[in-house]
Amino acid sequence: MSKRQNVRDREYDAEEYFADDYDDFEIDFPEDEFPDPLKRKRQLSEEEIYELRRKKRRAMQLEQKRAAKRRERAFVAVFIAALLAVSVGLFLIIRAVRSDQDPGESSDAAVSDKTDRETASETQQESTTERAALNSEETSKEPEDAAETDDPNTLVTDVTKQTEDPLKSTDENGNWVPPYPTNITVPSWITQDFIDISEKTRPGRALTSVDNIVIHYVGNPGTTAKANRDYFNDIQYHDNERGASAHFVVGFDGEIIQCVPLGEMAQANYPKNDYTISIETCHPDETGKFTETTYRTLIKLTAWLCEQYGLTSDDVIRHYDVSGKLCPIYYCPNTYGDNPYSHEEAWEQLKADVKYYMWKYPNIAETDP
Repeated sequence: MSKRQNVRDREYDAEEYFADDYDDFEIDFPEDEFPDPLKRKRQLSEEEIYELRRKKRRAMQLEQKRAAKRRERAFVAVFIAALLAVSVGLFLIIRAVRSDQDPGESSDAAVSDKTDRETASETQQESTTERAALNSEETSKEPEDAAETDDPNTLVTDVTKQTEDPLKSTDENGNWVPPYPTNITVPSWITQDFIDISEKTRPGRALTSVDNIVIHYVGNPGTTAKANRDYFNDIQYHDNERGASAHFVVGFDGEIIQCVPLGEMAQANYPKNDYTISIETCHPDETGKFTETTYRTLIKLTAWLCEQYGLTSDDVIRHYDVSGKLCPIYYCPNTYGDNPYSHEEAWEQLKADVKYYMWKYPNIAETDP
């Protein structure tokens, strides 16, 4: 075989080698030195080709490691963000549940008001003690124990039964004088059927003042005013029942039952029991909407109470405004999506109706509209 034929065979073997095994292997050379990359490849030794392939493989491995680290950091960031979102969600849920279970923490206004009352109470207690000491020599007859009398109205005049509150005052003889009218005559359209004395329902303590009229709904669809009055009366006989009562219950036919005497505290509006009057209202279904007759009677009763205690329609509040409980549910907001029966605009209308009724009927006790 001629020398020329051997050279031509080697060139053909090199072209076939590079074409078969290194089609995807690119080598960058300066264009001014090696204008033809294939020609340069033919001039490389096996050691040089191996070294180039090794460098390219290292570069590829390094890029893969960097990509893996980027993916790992992204996963960690997403995981932390998801964990934070879940933690915030759980915190909001727990706070909402605690707000429903502990009404004492759901009203900043109530807590602030209570603090002010406690601060002033210390000063009033000192004044009462000094006055009682001065009058102890002038009177030797002790007051009759109101708890032993059959007349429930005498309970509200017994100074030993009062809760410690700055709003209570005494006369020149040291006798407790309530800061609200006590000679209120109940109209004939109200039926008095007082529940029994019980710490859980009617503890027999006097109101320290009357600052608000609080509207409730019974929460038990279809039950009558009499049934709810009897329920309050029977709570004391059931250990597993929590304390509950109300001053009035309004029924479906416009009947009004008074369960607790005016001037006494009812277990209805914690932590404002000591200075509120409460009204429970019957309703036919779970929406909590009152019937037309029940609604008109509620407006009349509320307006009459405001008239007697010198209050306005702005002093009429919901149980929701005291403790955050959805009561009366028809008139409460749907702040957290938990009240499908919300008609909060109806609450503003109710207050407007109370205001109008007070304007139209100056002497509500004698009206029968």
